[in-house]
Amino acid sequence: MNTPQDLLATLEYAHPHIAVRVEALWGMPECDQYLEHILFSDIPDREGFSSPVAAALMALQELHRKLFPIENRDIWRNHAG
Repeated sequence: MNTPQDLLATLEYAHPHIAVRVEALWGMPECDQYLEHILFSDIPDREGFSSPVAAALMALQELHRKLFPIENRDIWRNHAG
């Protein structure tokens, strides 16, 4: 399993500003929100991330969600019936 440090190292090479931001937000709900935003943003003319960087970002998001779960993440469950 990759550690957050291993995954951040992948980011630091190509996108050091993103790595710094993720490291600063790690453990906070804002980290999950930031990762979600940069992974699934619909900014026009955006090139996207290379495969290794996208994989590292997704792995960081998954790891963060496992280590720091946010209760009631499923918004639809809260609105049922």
